Amino acid sequence: MNIEPLITNAGDQAITINFGDTIDTQVSSFVFEISESLRGFQLDGILDIIPSYCSIMIQYDPLVITSSYIHTICKELCSQIKSNYQSKKSRIISIPVLYEKEYASDIEFVSSHTGLSTDEIIKIHTTHIYTIFMIGFTPGFPYMGISPNKLTVPRKTTPSKRILAGSIGLAENQTGIYPIESAGGWQIIGNTPFKFSSIFHYQSITF
Repeated sequence: MNIEPLITNAGDQAITINFGDTIDTQVSSFVFEISESLRGFQLDGILDIIPSYCSIMIQYDPLVITSSYIHTICKELCSQIKSNYQSKKSRIISIPVLYEKEYASDIEFVSSHTGLSTDEIIKIHTTHIYTIFMIGFTPGFPYMGISPNKLTVPRKTTPSKRILAGSIGLAENQTGIYPIESAGGWQIIGNTPFKFSSIFHYQSITF
């Protein structure tokens, strides 16, 4: 790993560790390894550790733990993991997908934009292995990539007000799955009956 982490305060109750601004599988693996190591410390005052594509946010209680102490821990941990870094083998999860037109409201747009037939879109989408980079914008939504270049499509200019739970979409060089019904701007090409609660163990919060 040649990227130097940038550790900064994000207000008076959070710290971010940033590793650049690109979507990269190696960086993602590094981010998650550091996140898991921080969780393993079980430091008093740490409220949450939130990994993203190429950064980590650490939320803390300043009455219990100081930002300077967290900075020191993070700097030492990043240096230690970086010097001994080895990419870990990930678990592969196979998800069934329905690509019929009734579940794929935007597959014709994807076909027109890419010049691929529906069968070609399905073949390319199903023969690629995707990395889950982060979970959001709704609880359990996996941002996955990096999609093959042939499947690169823009987001919708006007988001759909209602996308069914289980819908699978494309946006730029990523694919994602809507675990619950919601609005959204990704190009929908299929749907899965798979229940994400069986693999994503997240704690719901009140906005």
